[in-house]
Amino acid sequence: MRILFLSVYNPLDIGSGPSTGLYYLSQELVKLGCEVHILTIKTKTHGEIDHRVNIHYENHLQHVPLGRWLTISNICISKIKKLIKDYRIDVIHGRSPSSISYALSKNKKMPFIVSIHGTSFGEIASYIKIPFSFLKKRLLYDAAIVQPSWAFFTSLEYKAANKIISVSKALAEEALNYYRLPSEKLVVIHNGVHVLPITQAETENVILSVGRMVWRKGFTYLIEAMPNVLKENPNTKLILVGDGVYKVFLEEYTKKLKVEKSVLFYGNLPREKLFLLYQKARLYVQPSLYEPLGNTILEAMASEKPVIATKVGGIPEIITHGKDGFLIEPESYQQIAQTIKTLLSDSHFSKKLGKNARAKMRKYFSWESAAKKTLQIYEELLHN
Repeated sequence: MRILFLSVYNPLDIGSGPSTGLYYLSQELVKLGCEVHILTIKTKTHGEIDHRVNIHYENHLQHVPLGRWLTISNICISKIKKLIKDYRIDVIHGRSPSSISYALSKNKKMPFIVSIHGTSFGEIASYIKIPFSFLKKRLLYDAAIVQPSWAFFTSLEYKAANKIISVSKALAEEALNYYRLPSEKLVVIHNGVHVLPITQAETENVILSVGRMVWRKGFTYLIEAMPNVLKENPNTKLILVGDGVYKVFLEEYTKKLKVEKSVLFYGNLPREKLFLLYQKARLYVQPSLYEPLGNTILEAMASEKPVIATKVGGIPEIITHGKDGFLIEPESYQQIAQTIKTLLSDSHFSKKLGKNARAKMRKYFSWESAAKKTLQIYEELLHN
């Protein structure tokens, strides 16, 4: 079977859940005998995923607002058609919002699948409670113009798709409610994770959190928890991995709270270094306000780490409270602090949660399983 993915997320880029998902899913599909092609945006990151995965780049990146998305969504339609013809593609799989122009001019006989990783409505909802002092012009622009625009544009993709793959049940319900989609069109396939060998010893009292430095990731509340944590655990270090519009603000916020010596900002890391950092950490915290699933949670759990995460979006589909992690209320730095102190004070309990988490990842969240379920959808659509 010959598959063409349309993705504004370069699978070789670091720091994006959809990029990571495509990186691993494409590898597993070629193992199952598929011929995989990816049309994506050309970025500074180069290389290959697997010699059997064919990456085709769109070079005409526009340096205008929304240009990254419009490039592949609208300008590339001729290139998409050429790839379909040259490689005799059987299935088109768009990683929303990457296939809008194709959705408007698609071949009705060819199966068209769209993966949904979040909704504009969910993003906007996470902005509602932002304190006035935290507001930024770029965020206001995103909430008032960008997200409403993509709510409309992505609805065109979902309407044209034969099937929509959601990364979580919570996100599927969100899409059904907001976009008024027929339930039979949606299928849930959780992202997977690779359970790698443990090669690094744990470092005492290191807390890790990974994600884009944007408001909905809730890093502000994690930083607010640190003064309380440090009172009982003065040697604790919080490592924040990722980049984004709020990074400078968060660095300044640590100085305001006088915890700058205990909070370290690492920026984006290559996957190999990030996986080693997961292993070195004592525990992992995901304080998100909106989270369709949470790839970094899967990676931390696969690395045998106990996870503290907010009970929003798809996160409760990953964590069983008290067994392989802790679910807390969003926006509660008090709960974050108390739960961190509980895990730091009980090494035996912490390690037990981590072992349970790793076992769950092995059993229920493999990329091989996700690829097999995805391939089954392709085959069903081809034979109908």
